Parts: sequence; C-alpha cells; structure tokens
Amino acid sequence: MVDSNLLNGLVSEVGQLIEFQKDPIAYPWIGVITNTTSSKYCDVHVEGKGLLCDVPCHGIPVIGDSVIIHFIEGKYDMPVADCPHKLSPGNDVLNSYYSEECFNYLVNGDFSNQAEGYTGNFELINGEGYTLTSDYSCLLAERGCYLETVVDLRDIQKDEFKFQCVYTGAGELKIECHDYNSGDIIQTLPYNMRYPYKIWTNPLGRNDWSYNKEVYPVVEDGIRHEKVVVRITNNTNGENITIGDEVRSSPQAMLVDALLVFDENGDNNYYQHVNDVLHDQ
Repeated sequence: MVDSNLLNGLVSEVGQLIEFQKDPIAYPWIGVITNTTSSKYCDVHVEGKGLLCDVPCHGIPVIGDSVIIHFIEGKYDMPVADCPHKLSPGNDVLNSYYSEECFNYLVNGDFSNQAEGYTGNFELINGEGYTLTSDYSCLLAERGCYLETVVDLRDIQKDEFKFQCVYTGAGELKIECHDYNSGDIIQTLPYNMRYPYKIWTNPLGRNDWSYNKEVYPVVEDGIRHEKVVVRITNNTNGENITIGDEVRSSPQAMLVDALLVFDENGDNNYYQHVNDVLHDQ
C-alpha cells in the first residue's frame, strides 16, 4: 500500500515542475558570489535554488558581492551574472586574478625583465624568445659562459622541486644546483641515481628547442633548502675548423629560455612567476 504522505509529496513536486515549465519567462534571481574562477566567470549561490557554477559575468566578479542573475532569451540554461563592479576593483582583487596559474618560483624566467635577477657572463638576445610572454632569451656564447639565479623556496609545499628550461644549439649544458646559505651541492633525484650535476644535450639539432628537467629534494638530513642557486653553463667544446693549413676551434653557442622552478609533477608547460605577471600589468 502506497504511503499517502509520500504520494501527496510526489504530486506536489510534479505540480511545481509543471508550473515551472509552463512559465515562459525565466525571471531574474538574486544571489551571492561564492567563488571566482577567473575575472569573467563566477559561482553564485541563490537561496532556495542552489549553486550556479561558472556563470559568465557582466562586470568584475568579487567574492561576497550580491549579483542579479539574468537569463538570456528567458532560458534557465543561459544565465549571466550582473556584477556591481563595473570599474576596476581593488589591487588585492586584481592581484588574485593576475596570479592565477603562476606556479613558478623562479622570477623572470622568461627574461621579460631582461637580466634582472641573474648573474654570469651571458648575453640577452631579442627576437629569439621561446615563450609568448617575452621576445628575449639568454645566449651562452661559448664554453664556460654561465647563467646563475637565486630561487626562494620557502613557500613550496612539496618534498621535491624541479628545475626545467628549454634550450637550443648543437652543444651541451651543465646544470647545477646548490643551497644558497650553505653552498652545498644539491644532488639530483632519484636517490638511487644521484648526480652533483647533469649534462643536457639537444637531440633535436641546432635550430630546434629542446625541453629537459631535473628533480631535487626540498629537505635533506632534516635541513630544508629555503633558497637555492641554479647555474647553467655552456659545456660545449669548440668545433674544429680548418682555415688554410691552420685548425682553429670555433665556439658553439647555446640559447636558453623559459626557466622554471616548480613543484615536481608531470607538467612541462612554462608558467610565469606572480611578480612577473604583476610587473607586466
């Protein structure tokens, strides 16, 4: 025998659904922004209706703001959030937008701020950049030329970090990392195959960009590496060429770009540091 209360409830819900579908107009709702997925989309909680996710925004969404949800062409599957902020919000809100997906602990890894933060005997080349964010790359003109930078890892949460970059040239790069405070060499991982440095070659040839990475521990023997120094050196022997009866050594240059220090994972994309993003605004 069917429970009369359950039956009455079902009849009531069906009746509400029929009335909802009969209504040809989707009237506006009022809700509160609970999350922003970018400067153009947000999640809105509407009392009695639930959570609307990834709603396109007219204006700039700010968490906590009340918004009016309009429905394009009166269709409930086409909501738009009318946000009160039509002008630029405060710096804290803008910073949160600009810093999305900025996972790089290495500042100026794309050389968009040219040589700032680097030491060594290198040159910067304009017009040969690998990234879309900068036209610059670093030229290590001959064997012994190097590039060095300090990376702050105090905010890193993982047990390992990786250093990666892209490079081109027919020679070799020597990759080294050491602790900024102690000067001790940080050897590569995994633990059963550790090296004080690694040599990278370019399997793609002189004119194509190669990608490579090394992984290092954040903590060793109970000591945390709060700051590290990454050093890249052109390790290429000169190419012997014959001029008349004389054999000379011709330097082999290497270009590097898109330097990144990141939590270890399988991602090989380049991300800017948050300071680089804010500097560009």
